[in-house]
Amino acid sequence: TAMKAFETGADRFCGFLDRLAEKIVCLDNTMLYIGPPLVLGASLLIGTIIKFGIFDVLPLVVTPGSFAHMMHLLWALLLSVNVLFHYAMGVTTNPGSHGSDVYQKLCE
Repeated sequence: TAMKAFETGADRFCGFLDRLAEKIVCLDNTMLYIGPPLVLGASLLIGTIIKFGIFDVLPLVVTPGSFAHMMHLLWALLLSVNVLFHYAMGVTTNPGSHGSDVYQKLCE
């Protein structure tokens, strides 16, 4: 009975997504135009936070030029590159669509 309830819920959810996709036809074109400025804005914001942390906050925490400063700096740079890399991968990953074979198989 729990599995039946899950299947009924999944069917309703897939039907909802299908109806929603039919109503939002222009969303793909809209995101083509506003997507790049949003990515640029997010990248600038991330870069500003990284710059502020490394150049303004880090010298207040540890003595510049010390071993601890170098270790903190390396760790901050590693995390910064990691954040930017994963953001870039998330932005460039194909999200799929409701018409894909995988989606159709999930809705069966």
